Amino acid sequence: MSSQTKPRNILIALFFAFFALLGMSPAQAHDELVSSDPAADASLQSTPQEITLTYSAEIMEIGNEVRVTNSAGDVVSDGDAKTEGRDVVQNIKSSDATDETYTVTWRVVSSDGHPIQGEYKFTVGNGAQAGSSAQPSETAASAEAASENADAKTGFTPLNIGIFAVAALAVLGVLATVLAKNRKR
Repeated sequence: MSSQTKPRNILIALFFAFFALLGMSPAQAHDELVSSDPAADASLQSTPQEITLTYSAEIMEIGNEVRVTNSAGDVVSDGDAKTEGRDVVQNIKSSDATDETYTVTWRVVSSDGHPIQGEYKFTVGNGAQAGSSAQPSETAASAEAASENADAKTGFTPLNIGIFAVAALAVLGVLATVLAKNRKR
């Protein structure tokens, strides 16, 4: 190999490595609620003793909150939510209500450290006669999640930008070194 082809081969290898790094994007999917008991929009005969929320991965045991309210807005959650692997369990105060609509509002910290949240409703008997809807409500959190999902699709995160900058500086440094050596000849 001649003295000129070795630096050229290194430069070509760095060029391809640079563009390989450019296309890399870390996985950015947050955990999500996969099931609940009682389920969203369920119609039950009696008030359950607890709510169980099951997520796609183990939930961190910090900052988790499940709030259950009745149609009057009274909190019927009993104590703190308990995290058990992928499940978060919230006890409910006993109630003799035969026709009630309950709203479950939850916020947990997913396994990647990001908070996720949501809300759903279920009824007991015929539900509350106050005309409340059993449809999940649109919240600012879902708008924020949509924004995060849009960012995740582009792949431009601070980490990616930093890797790109370091790789670009490395390629420029090698290029400057090769050009400086070639000028000396």
